[in-house]
Amino acid sequence: MNCPNCGAACDDGDRFCNKCGHLLSEPVPTVPQTTKPSRVFCLSCGAVITPGNRFCEQCGAPVENNTHSQPVPTSVTTSTPETTSTPVTTPHVTPVAADVGRTAGRSLSTPVIAAIVAAVVVVVAIAAFLIIRFVGSRDADATAPGASNGAASSQSAPKPDDAGDKSNAAKTCTSAPEGKVDSIKSIGDGVIASVRFTSGCDAGTFSSKDVRVTLTEDGATVADAIFDFTKEPITSGRSGRTIELSYPFGSYWRSADHLTSATSGIDVKVATGATPASDSTSGVGSALAAASVPDADANGAAQTAIQWQIANDRNAANGFMTTITTQLSSKRDGLDAEGKTWHYQDIYEQYLTMKAKYPNTLLVDSSDWPTYRNTGTTGWYVLLSGESFPDTGSASSWCAAQGMSKDDCIPVDLQ
Repeated sequence: MNCPNCGAACDDGDRFCNKCGHLLSEPVPTVPQTTKPSRVFCLSCGAVITPGNRFCEQCGAPVENNTHSQPVPTSVTTSTPETTSTPVTTPHVTPVAADVGRTAGRSLSTPVIAAIVAAVVVVVAIAAFLIIRFVGSRDADATAPGASNGAASSQSAPKPDDAGDKSNAAKTCTSAPEGKVDSIKSIGDGVIASVRFTSGCDAGTFSSKDVRVTLTEDGATVADAIFDFTKEPITSGRSGRTIELSYPFGSYWRSADHLTSATSGIDVKVATGATPASDSTSGVGSALAAASVPDADANGAAQTAIQWQIANDRNAANGFMTTITTQLSSKRDGLDAEGKTWHYQDIYEQYLTMKAKYPNTLLVDSSDWPTYRNTGTTGWYVLLSGESFPDTGSASSWCAAQGMSKDDCIPVDLQ
C-alpha cells in the first residue's frame, strides 16, 4: 500500500510510513509483550541512541555498526485467560523522518576534525606548489634567449656549458699577465729574476707556451727570454704569485752587479705568442728555463747596452789620461778575427766575461780618446782592465801574470 501523506510505498501491516512517519492505521490490540523494545547503546560513549538517529547525540560517533541492544523489562497490563475485557497498552513510538534536523548543532569528534584539517592543508600545499611553479616557468620563458615582446620562442634556451659549473681555475685566460720584479740575483754566469705576476683576466688560468718576458730599464732592454708558462700557470682570483725566471749568459745586457742593485727601476713586459730562436732552453739553478729571443733582437739589445756602458764608464776612464792601464781587447761589429765574425752581441758578451774576471773592467770607444785618434784607430770598442800602473813595465808584468801575451794585453794611457 502507499502512504496517504507522501505516497511512499509501504508494506502491509506497517503502522507508520517509513519515509515520513505518518500514522497508517490505529493500534490493533495484540498479545501483550513481556519486554519493551531493545534499547540501542553507543559503543563509543555508552549513551542511549534515540531510534532513527544516524549519529550519537553525545559523542557524534556513527550509529551504524557501532551499537549494541539490550531488552528492557517493562510492566504492562496483560490479558489472561480469565480476563478478556482489559485493554492492552502498546508502547507509543514517535515517528522520526530520516536525516531531518539531526546534524544541526551537533559537535564533531576529534578524529573527524583532524582528518578535515589535514585534507585542507594538503589541498593548500598542492595549490601553492602549482602556483609557484607556474609563475617560475613564466619568468624563465620571459628571459630565455630568442623570446621577444612576450612571444614564445621557437628556440629553447641553450644549456649551460659544462665548464660553467667548474671553478675559475678550470677556465682559460689568454691575456698576458702583469709582472713586477721583486729581486734579481746572480748565479754562476747567469741571473735569476724573481717576478711577481698577477693575472690579466677576471677569471681563468693563464697557461701558455712561448711567453716572452722582457726586463727594461729606462726603456732599454736589460734582459729578454722566452718561457713556457704551462709549467708555472697563473690563476686569477689570487693576489699573484712569484715565479723565478732564468736569464742565462747572453740573454741579459747589464752586469750582474748592476742588475742586482737596480731592481726598483726595472720594468716587466710580457707578450704571448713569441718565436724563440731555437727549441733549446737553458736554465739557471731551479728557475724556469728560458729559450733565446731572435738573434736580431739580441744584437740590437747588445748594441744599446754597449753605448750605455761606454757612457757609464767615461768618468772612470778619465783617470787614465795621466796614468797607465792595460788594454785587454779591441773589437768592432763585422770584424773577422779569432775564427769568427764579431757582432755587438759577441762584443758585449766579451765585456761581461772580462768584467766577471776583472771587476774594474771598462768599456770605451776609441774615438773618444786622444791616444787612439792620434794613431787613426777610431771606431773600435776597447776593453780596459781598469787597473792603474805607475809605468809600462809594471803594466806588462801584470799582463804576463795573467797569462796573456803582448798582443792580447797592452800597456796604454788615454792621453
